[in-house]
Amino acid sequence: NGYFSEFPEGSETTVIYLWVVIAANGNRLTRIQGQERAPRVAGEGWASVEPAVMDRIADQTIDAYASWLLARAS
Repeated sequence: NGYFSEFPEGSETTVIYLWVVIAANGNRLTRIQGQERAPRVAGEGWASVEPAVMDRIADQTIDAYASWLLARAS
């Protein structure tokens, strides 16, 4: 399950993200969360978030997930 939220802060936009990895039996296995601040571009809401911000979030998320997987395998 995942959740994203964005909100303006002055001349910047903050994107908050949360991923919950759930087992087939419904138990929560881990939670990956964070936030990314960046200068706001033209527009309101999600239009003010540059694609590069979402790319960084994707990179951070997959890095955290991979680290969690490696730790579980140890």
